Amino acid sequence: MRWILWVALSVGCVRGAAGTRCANVCRAEADCAEKLEVTDNDYAGCMESCTELERDPKLAKLVEEHIRCVAAAETCAAKLDCR
Repeated sequence: MRWILWVALSVGCVRGAAGTRCANVCRAEADCAEKLEVTDNDYAGCMESCTELERDPKLAKLVEEHIRCVAAAETCAAKLDCR
């Protein structure tokens, strides 16, 4: 019975970490979009897409690459160019 609780907590922690990473990258993009007055940036949509894609083992690599791109970008324009 304890292992069920452990698995549930472990899964929750992984999702929490993924959610935090998505929140950070989506917030950075939203902040840049606001600074550059870009109107087609959707924080909620970004969060939804990011967390869903990160759950898919085949697509998680693309999310990781995007997160690295945004983190490495030195300007807002470069952050928003990450795909």
